[in-house]
Amino acid sequence: MKTKHLTFLAAAALVALAPGRLLALSTQTQDKLVQLISGLDDKVADLRKQGAANPQLGLNKIADSLETRVKVLKNSNYKEGTTLFSDAAAYVSVGNAIAVTPNFFSDTYTDAERQSILLHESVHLEQGLWEKKLKFWGTRGEAEAYKEEYKWLNVLGVGAGSTASKYEIFNVLQGLHEDYGVISAEDKTQALEQELGLTKEQLDYFNTGKVPPAPGSNPPPPPTPVTPKPPVTPPQPPPQPQVTTPTNTVITPVAPAKLLDQGNKYFSFRIPDSGWKVSYGDAGGAQERYVFLIKEAEKKSAGGGAIVVTYGVRLTLGEVIGADFANPGVAKVRDNELSQAKQWNFTGAEQAFSTFTRTVAGTEGLGYIKNETSKDSSGTKTMVTSRLYFKSGSKYYFIEQFYDTVYQDQIVGDASVFIDSLQVKN
Repeated sequence: MKTKHLTFLAAAALVALAPGRLLALSTQTQDKLVQLISGLDDKVADLRKQGAANPQLGLNKIADSLETRVKVLKNSNYKEGTTLFSDAAAYVSVGNAIAVTPNFFSDTYTDAERQSILLHESVHLEQGLWEKKLKFWGTRGEAEAYKEEYKWLNVLGVGAGSTASKYEIFNVLQGLHEDYGVISAEDKTQALEQELGLTKEQLDYFNTGKVPPAPGSNPPPPPTPVTPKPPVTPPQPPPQPQVTTPTNTVITPVAPAKLLDQGNKYFSFRIPDSGWKVSYGDAGGAQERYVFLIKEAEKKSAGGGAIVVTYGVRLTLGEVIGADFANPGVAKVRDNELSQAKQWNFTGAEQAFSTFTRTVAGTEGLGYIKNETSKDSSGTKTMVTSRLYFKSGSKYYFIEQFYDTVYQDQIVGDASVFIDSLQVKN
C-alpha cells in the first residue's frame, strides 16, 4: 500500500520544480476545512463531557492535547495542493502552509480520517520543516507525525479496533513499521500506545464505545428506549389581514475601509485595512526594492470554528533590475513582453490583451492586461495579470496585479488606492 502523505523531502522536490504561489481555496474547500476543524472542537467538548461522566477513563489529558493541536490548525494558513508527486492527501508547503490536494476530499477517506491527516500536518507545522529546523528533524519529523496520527485515529474512532474505515490506520501502521521502524510489526503497537499514553480501556472506548465500569461498581443497565409521541398541533386561528404603515427608509452609508500607512526607506504608500499582508524584499538582495502584498481573511463557520485563508490575489511592486537612465533596459523588457503577448494564440472571446496608461508616482506609466482562461470539470477559471511600468528618479519599476476573477473585488479597488498613494524615495 502506498503512503498517502507527501513527505517533506518530496514536497521540497515539488517546490523546486514548481515555485510556490499561494493559491485561493475554493469556497467549497474553505467550508469543508472549517467543518472539519469545528468537528475537532466538538470532539474536545465531548471528551471533557465523557471524562466528567466516566473519570476512570482519564480523558481530560487527551482533551487538553487535542485542544492544543486544534489551536495550531486554527492559526495555520491553507492552500490548494498538487498531486504531482504520489497520491498525497496533504502536505506542508513553503511558508508552513497546509496544502490539501484533490485526494484529500476523495471517497478514500472519512471525515475522521481527514481530521487525523490535518492533525498529522499540524505536527509538521510545529517542527517548522520549511524553516531552520529542516535539517535537524530529518526523517524523524515524519516518524513523530505518524505516531501522533496513530493516536488521533484511535481517539476519533477509526483505529484498528473500530468497525469504521481502515484505510488510513493501515497506511499509518505501514509507515510506522516499514518506513520509520517505530514498531516491529503492524500489530505490535503496545509500546507505542504506552508512549502515547493510551490505555487498553481508552482504545476500546474510542473504537467500540464500550465504557469500562468504575472501580467498585457495576456498569449501569442500558436505558429502555422510549418511542416519542408525535406532538399534537393545536388548531390555528385564521390569519388576520395585514395593515402596512408607510415609513421613511433611512439608508446608513457604509464607512470606507480604514487606510494604513506603510513603507520603508524606498517607498511609502497606503493600503486599505482589509486583510492585506505586506512584506519587503531582503536588504542587500536582488529584490531589495520590492514590496509583496497578499490578502488574507478569517473564514468562520456557524459553529464558531475559524481558519485563515489566502485569497487568490497578489499585488507586487518591483524594480526592473539593471534598468536606469544610463541603461534604460525597461523599454526593451516592456516592449518585448508586449510584443510577445500580442503574438500569443488567443482563441475566441475568453482571452483578451490590451494596453493602457496610468499616472503613478508623478509620472505616466505604460501597462498591459492579459486574461488567461482555462476550463476543467469544475467550470471555467480566468486569471488576470496586469503589469504597469513607470520610472521614478533614475530607476524603472513595475506594479503587477495577479488574481482570479472570482476575487476581483478583493484587489482592484485596493490596488488603485495603493497606486494613487505610492511615493518613491530616491
